[in-house]
Amino acid sequence: VTLGLSGVFVRWIGVNNYVRVTVPPTYRDRMSGLCGTFDGNSTNDLRLRDGSEVTASSSTFPSSQTSRNAYHSFGTSWTVPATSRLLTPTSDVCTDNTAPPSHPCDIANSSLPAPKERRIQAQSKCHDIMDDTGPYALCHKVLDPKWYFESCLYDVCACGLNSGSDCACSSVVAYEQECRSKGVTIVNSIVDNCGVCHGDGSSCRSGYAWCNVFSDPHSVATGNKQSYSTFDCLLHRFQGKCEYTLARDCTERLFDIHIEN
Repeated sequence: VTLGLSGVFVRWIGVNNYVRVTVPPTYRDRMSGLCGTFDGNSTNDLRLRDGSEVTASSSTFPSSQTSRNAYHSFGTSWTVPATSRLLTPTSDVCTDNTAPPSHPCDIANSSLPAPKERRIQAQSKCHDIMDDTGPYALCHKVLDPKWYFESCLYDVCACGLNSGSDCACSSVVAYEQECRSKGVTIVNSIVDNCGVCHGDGSSCRSGYAWCNVFSDPHSVATGNKQSYSTFDCLLHRFQGKCEYTLARDCTERLFDIHIEN
């Protein structure tokens, strides 16, 4: 769906609970919401609705209490007030849930391979991040890949193993960008200039940015946890049960995209 004359494109794949928001370069430095700021700086992407910021170090495992608290504060700040909801009735009362969800690779489901097999298959899709002889081997010396690898496993199992390439790519892109920011030259990048893993660079236009959301399809069992890769490639997770501002033009308010967990 393209949002009028704004040039903003929203793609939703329901079977995998996958959403991608693509914005043109005219919106650089004027974005806010769960998709971040789109200013080329991922360190300020956890900006709350009131303009203040919280931080969660990329060196800490995402399930740490510090990271969970930061993501929860960020996510809940973007809860849409009842009078402005687009997706849920204004009379509904929602309560954010901070209980740690089960890992989607470990959930027993008769329609899926056994958990051990699913985890092995997910590891193969995320192998590039951890490969000591692969494209990111030099990155391992300056940036622990474990956080990104575990995030990749979570996303691939949550999206479904048959369509895990897009889901795995968000973690790869985030790891590559953070590695480059530390001064490492990546010679054999597997990410094209459109942010697509193993792509040919033909799927986007120059200057555009995209935000990806991957939602666990086993929402009842896992507490409905979602992974976000912001416009500036920060990975974060937020578990909530309300309606939230995903991305909006905070300058001219030409569009406001909501998401319901």
